[in-house]
Amino acid sequence: MSKHYAGARIHALRKSRGLTQVAMAKELDLSTSYLNQLENDQRPLTVTVLMQLTQRFGVDPTYFSPVKDVRTISDLRAIFPQAPESTLSEIAA
Repeated sequence: MSKHYAGARIHALRKSRGLTQVAMAKELDLSTSYLNQLENDQRPLTVTVLMQLTQRFGVDPTYFSPVKDVRTISDLRAIFPQAPESTLSEIAA
């Protein structure tokens, strides 16, 4: 089973809700340092945390899906053929 990292999505969700890492970590019953590691892709997204995110913040689990990023990156590649992969990945996230 492969590990799934969703740091950019978690960060975007947190920012869209106007939360600090401390506040979101508290909502998810996680340590702030663990949430920071998730956001910085130093830890993979676990099923437990995914369930907490979807339940507490009312988002669809597919919001964290890497398949969406692959499709978006492909679309961006057509528009910006010279852009580095890392830049496209960051934009997609």
